[in-house]
Amino acid sequence: MKWWLPALLFLSVASPVLAVTITTSGVPTSISDESFTISVSVSGPNPGTNYLRIDLYKDDTAKSFGETYNGSDWTSDSNGKNYFPITIDASKSSSIQLMGKLGNPSSTEYSGPGDYKLRIRRYTSSGSSAASTDD
Repeated sequence: MKWWLPALLFLSVASPVLAVTITTSGVPTSISDESFTISVSVSGPNPGTNYLRIDLYKDDTAKSFGETYNGSDWTSDSNGKNYFPITIDASKSSSIQLMGKLGNPSSTEYSGPGDYKLRIRRYTSSGSSAASTDD
């Protein structure tokens, strides 16, 4: 048997890796006390309901802040099912307009004006954190 045959067999039976892609557009260059809206597209997850959350944070910290409008109220809690619901259809994609705002961050989350990043977090239909993207 040739040495490369087992490697070839392994490659032919490996399972494909499915990736979820989250893209954003219309991200504001500055954020004030007013709410803002961004466009978000999600592609790749299995069909069903997912939930999206906006986080604002500094590079040098794990703490984030910000509130996301879920269609009826502003939220910033830890329950993924409380965020904006999106329906992933059979094409495994969805595009929506997502609203966010600063909210009322604590002094450990927000150290005042400066450079911050925006992240979109995706939660699965069970409310578990699944993926995120940074802008």
